[in-house]
Amino acid sequence: MNDKEWHAEIDERVEQARRDYKGPHCCLTMERCLAMNCPEVEHIHTFFYIDGKYKLQDPDSGDLIEVMFCFFCGKRINE
Repeated sequence: MNDKEWHAEIDERVEQARRDYKGPHCCLTMERCLAMNCPEVEHIHTFFYIDGKYKLQDPDSGDLIEVMFCFFCGKRINE
């Protein structure tokens, strides 16, 4: 197996895991984000999952703001 085939196989495994995701959050990337303190968005806001709702902390006021759509997959959340 060459490098191109090896990378394609890994990409397919990752995409299959994303398609098969049945966890508590809207997508596998969101789950990873919450588990790892969200390195993709930590430079913008602090991200939380509190009382069954996804929230961002406003860096200026400290207020928690509800997030209505997933940053990663675009699905509606917090309905």
